[in-house]
Amino acid sequence: MLTKKGRVLYVFSIGLHKKDEDILRSIQSTLGIGKIYPQGKQGVQFRVESKKELLILIEHFDKYPLITKKSKDFLCFKKAIFLIKNREHLTKEGLRKLVSLKALMGFISAEGCFILSIHKSTSVKIGYQVQLKFVLSQHIRDKELFEYFVKYLGYDFIVTNFSDLKDKFLPLLHLQHPIVGYKYLDYLYFMQAVEMVQKKLHLTEQGLNKLREIQVSMNSGRNNTPSQDTGSDTTD
Repeated sequence: MLTKKGRVLYVFSIGLHKKDEDILRSIQSTLGIGKIYPQGKQGVQFRVESKKELLILIEHFDKYPLITKKSKDFLCFKKAIFLIKNREHLTKEGLRKLVSLKALMGFISAEGCFILSIHKSTSVKIGYQVQLKFVLSQHIRDKELFEYFVKYLGYDFIVTNFSDLKDKFLPLLHLQHPIVGYKYLDYLYFMQAVEMVQKKLHLTEQGLNKLREIQVSMNSGRNNTPSQDTGSDTTD
């Protein structure tokens, strides 16, 4: 976790129902580290937060390796802890390693929204204006991470300017850091709309009808993979 002051915090936690608190007490006793806290009305949580205790935890998992997909998470966690131990997190490059674009893509997959809107407009000859927008919603618990991404990338997460979308934001969504889930389909539809606007196809009746089809697919369709037709922008 990254605080407002740029301080990096790492926490290992296990949350269980309060009826299973004895399990957490046993883990705490075996490892000789960590604290146990209430978690909501029905839960308890075992937490390890100090750098010294996290290193003990890492030593334990090195001796007794995880065998599920959590093993990959552990390796990333271990790498981050040693990066902090070596004080690399105090440099700009170190922070980039800790909070990578891969993490940003995960954030976008969960909280991002690609929006294509078409509305009547007297300022456009065809009578309708197309607007493309990307919005990243901000939950309170993710506020510090959200603010870091804004600072890291240099612009806010309501992106409406077509040039910013096309030249700055969308190039970040490279296949090396893929968006996942249904959000990826919305991204593909959105990219198709961007290409159409860039080619001014939204100023034609045929192009506008195609954009309406894309709009419906983004909102509810999802049964068809986007075709590779092209074009898009916001505006006239």
